[in-house]
Amino acid sequence: MVAMAIGKRLATAGVVALAAALSPLHPARAVDLDRYALTFAEEFDGFDRRSETRPQGRWDTMFVRFNVRRLPDNKEAQVYADPDFKGTAPDTLGVNPFSIKDGVLTVEAAPADRFRVLPYVQALPYTSGMISTERSFAQRYGYFEMRARLPVGRGLWPAFWMLSTSGRWPPEIDVFESLGHETGKVYMTAHQPKGKMSEAKLDVAGWHTYGVEWTAETITWIIDGVEVKREPNRIHEPMYLIANLAVGGEGSWPGAPDPATVFPARMEIDHIRAYTPKPATPEAATR
Repeated sequence: MVAMAIGKRLATAGVVALAAALSPLHPARAVDLDRYALTFAEEFDGFDRRSETRPQGRWDTMFVRFNVRRLPDNKEAQVYADPDFKGTAPDTLGVNPFSIKDGVLTVEAAPADRFRVLPYVQALPYTSGMISTERSFAQRYGYFEMRARLPVGRGLWPAFWMLSTSGRWPPEIDVFESLGHETGKVYMTAHQPKGKMSEAKLDVAGWHTYGVEWTAETITWIIDGVEVKREPNRIHEPMYLIANLAVGGEGSWPGAPDPATVFPARMEIDHIRAYTPKPATPEAATR
């Protein structure tokens, strides 16, 4: 999920298959969490949101530094809304892409209402949602994961990714991106010198745990407890978390929705967590 206008997408490298027998509900972990301490845990029992009129919330619902509600150079066709969003209207537009039930956050993409919304969002044809920790949480190195179920359909573009607090690009770590018409794969990329995009095969319509272990030496992608990719790390600055459901426009990577794309489209998120390495102890050093 390239932020703003900052370069062409990296070339696809290999394809790796997941172990089909693993259950997404109880994944075996390739990461030794005993070596980590939990630093961020969103279980979505509630949803504390931050917007222009409610700055004390936990999640941002727009790209604050860029002051935008879409990434135009990605040719996205949606505006990222929240209940306080007015666009250019005198009052709020009444669009809420977020809902919670049984500890699951649903992010919904839908066509913009022709009369109530469309005239006030630069004629962007869809509304959707994004959440980020841009002003509330960032970390250098650690293990980061999201358990989610993704929507399918041409034009849909869900992602879980990380950007630098410096505002520079690169770097960027894409824990995963999915193109809604490619229902059997996800993409993983570190936007860094010599970084490469790779694919992992899986049924994206099911529940999966998407994770990345980022150390000073390596970046390792892990899906449902299976390591699917590793490459040397050249990113050494704190990064914040982003989860979003974009809708592609004409000429975008996923392409625009077609008549078979079902709306509203929903990305469901069960949790987002981050861990930091525990300090080494004298006892551990002698083992």
